[in-house]
Amino acid sequence: MSYLVKTLRTLCVLALALVFAAPATAQQVVQQAVPMPAPQALLSPEATAALEAALAGEMAGDLPLLGRGFLFPSMQGGGTLLMMGFRLGESGLMFGADTAAVDAAQDAAPAGTMAPETAGVEIFGSVRAAGVEVRRIGTTAKIPKATGDGAHTATFSFGDTLPAGSYEIVWGVRDVVSGKAAMRRDALEVPNFMTGGLQTSSVLMVEGNPMQAPGVFQPNSVYHGVRILTASFMDNLTHEFSKSTPSVMLVFLVSGAQSDATAQAPSLELEYRILDSAGERIWRAPPQALQRATVGQQIPLGQINVLEAGNDYVFEITAKDLIAGSDTVTTVPFRITE
Repeated sequence: MSYLVKTLRTLCVLALALVFAAPATAQQVVQQAVPMPAPQALLSPEATAALEAALAGEMAGDLPLLGRGFLFPSMQGGGTLLMMGFRLGESGLMFGADTAAVDAAQDAAPAGTMAPETAGVEIFGSVRAAGVEVRRIGTTAKIPKATGDGAHTATFSFGDTLPAGSYEIVWGVRDVVSGKAAMRRDALEVPNFMTGGLQTSSVLMVEGNPMQAPGVFQPNSVYHGVRILTASFMDNLTHEFSKSTPSVMLVFLVSGAQSDATAQAPSLELEYRILDSAGERIWRAPPQALQRATVGQQIPLGQINVLEAGNDYVFEITAKDLIAGSDTVTTVPFRITE
């Protein structure tokens, strides 16, 4: 069994352990309108027209839309898993009572339960390599109201597996009631986690508890939070945090480390530092030994007194493979607000 497969199975175990520690109420939310078990990209005529216009250079911008791509080793058929997180401005969405949700849960719901408010949206797009489409995105979801920060919804995500290479993703979200839409164009360099040597995946900056992710991961599906295997994590995508934020959890995977023949596990050492905008190191945590390749490290932001509102900072993460004698450094920018 290859080390990467063992690593990914370990990640699955970690995700399950995190989910079991999370409150039951975290199992919420996105109701899919996608054929199962093998979802295909489904686009309305309106979404098709918006995508064609975006590919020609005309980007719709009627909805506030935040997006960030995350890259992880894929457990399904090799390659790299791209998860695109997104948040929508609530002011641009048409919310309505979701009576179907109450009807579906009427046996368990107390009498007089109010129907939750949701907005129906369509997510669509094109993943392109050298100007040629390699994936088509098309699905729908119901987004619940008042689950984010008041201005934007909570984070949701969709994704697919891709071979290593350079990609451009032209994608958008459309409110199915009002017809308002927003488009983005994101460029991504997708690494090869199988042969790239010691490296880390994208780093999530997580607030709150992880959530159990329903079913098996599928493309053309929408998930609450950024999904990794059996768990989803609430990254706010902006990587801006109030000075009163007590802590954030850095979640990532280290790949390419050698495994000890006896313990059948890696021997890693992780160091965490914070750099200011001039590149000066202003905080560090003691080096930490780790014998697994999955990381969920809490950082006590609220206790780091040198962080000042209005300033930009960088997490510097150094991962050392103590068996191979190699190391890799990853940087993750963030900002402190009032």
